[in-house]
Amino acid sequence: MDNRKIIGTRINSALAFANKKQKDLAAHLGVPDNTISYFCSGKRVPNAEQIIKISEFLKVSSDYILGLNENPSTNPDITNACNVTGLDEITVRLLITQMKNWEIMFGDENKTPKILNKILSSDEFMNICTYISELQKISELSCSLKNDNIKTFNKIQFLLETDWSFEEIEKKYPYQEYKAVEKEYFQLDDTCDVIRYKSTKFFEKLLNLFDAREYTVLEKIMTKEFDINVIANSFEQEQREQVNDNGKHNPPKE
Repeated sequence: MDNRKIIGTRINSALAFANKKQKDLAAHLGVPDNTISYFCSGKRVPNAEQIIKISEFLKVSSDYILGLNENPSTNPDITNACNVTGLDEITVRLLITQMKNWEIMFGDENKTPKILNKILSSDEFMNICTYISELQKISELSCSLKNDNIKTFNKIQFLLETDWSFEEIEKKYPYQEYKAVEKEYFQLDDTCDVIRYKSTKFFEKLLNLFDAREYTVLEKIMTKEFDINVIANSFEQEQREQVNDNGKHNPPKE
């Protein structure tokens, strides 16, 4: 893509993101409406002063308009985060918002990165990412295979539902070839279902990392979250209270 097309595409994207129309930008620059149309189509290129004004009006960086940066943000911290992580601006901003919510929820800014690190460094999270990647690839193959053969599928299925014999179908269509393609399609379809199931189970395990109800007493002891003596004393206290309660509700008969 040449520079004219890149700049035109970026202006179009920035207009959409800012929920602005071409005529709004034209009014800001003091140019006819069709000038912006020429910019967006790549027929004309804005000059340096116009690019600065476009960037200011649409609240994106000039580097983004020029195609020198993939991230439209004018905030250098956001841009650096996008460049380092490879995430887009929307994702980075969502993470920042969520981290702020965690700080409010827990009242501890130091706990926020620990939560995020625990998620990102967990085997469950990495497995989910792997399964999502596999699902996307295999499901695309499945859809492509189906779309390439759907007319043949439908025709042969129709013939099978009539009085046509396999021999007659074979003369008109390569029936054995159709059966092989059909088998491959259903195998891909089954694989997608398995991946979805495994992803769901791994996601459940990821949730369990943060659900205190899923921790057993043994796990708490192993992670040194509780002292064994404290747990034992607490258990004895509960037993005594239960005995006392039973005595109150069921007084001995005279």
